[in-house]
Parts: sequence; C-alpha cells; structure tokens
Amino acid sequence: MLIRQAQVAQEGGWLVLRAQVSSQGKETECFYSVPERFAEFADTNKAVRTTIDKNFVYIHINYSKGHTNPEAMKFLDNPARFGFPVFVILDQEGKRLHTQNSAYLEEGKGYSEKKVNEFLLNWTPEAVNTLK
Repeated sequence: MLIRQAQVAQEGGWLVLRAQVSSQGKETECFYSVPERFAEFADTNKAVRTTIDKNFVYIHINYSKGHTNPEAMKFLDNPARFGFPVFVILDQEGKRLHTQNSAYLEEGKGYSEKKVNEFLLNWTPEAVNTLK
C-alpha cells in the first residue's frame, strides 16, 4: 500500500486522515479515523512518538456500524476478531505481520508508555528483519 496524498483534520472528536492510496496498481481514496485517546497519547508521549516517527507509517482505519470498511478489513485479515481498537502491523510490502488488541497496551483509563513502546519496538523493521 502506497500513500500518494494525505490530509489530516479534526472532525467531531475524531482525527481524520483522507488519503489517496495505491495498492496493487489500483488507486482509491480512503477515509481513516481514530478516537482521540490513542492519537493524543501518541502525540504527547515523547518516547512513543519517537518510536512511531522513526519506524512506522501510522494510519488509522475506521470501523463502525455505519462504516464497516469491508475492503480494508479483508486486506487486514479481519482484525475485528481481536476486538477494537486494534493495532495491525504491516511490512513495507503491505503484508500483515501482527494484530494486537489495544487492551493489552492499556493501563487505567489510558495507555501504558512501557507496554506501547515495547510492543512497537518488537515490530520495527529492524527487529523483524533481525530474525530472518
């Protein structure tokens, strides 16, 4: 999956990314969104933000009753089976490597810096490629 253009905005309590995406030679416009809780955590926690910026292209895909996003869910190997919110790690070619329910990364009413950073560091390109 290759992102051609992206625009981020805040709409109704959601951070929204509208992107032109190219996948397997097909271009489509996608609508991605995320609840503010993780987005705010990732933006304000320096250690997590650094890990994300250094190692990942961070995209939020919306799944709701009104927007089930079936093509994205199929492409991501049905992450709904893990519950929502969920993290899906893809390699540079768009192949799914891992899916993680966010509940395992939470602490109290938020996210644990230690748990999130450990999770992300285990799925960086360097960590994954070291095992090959």
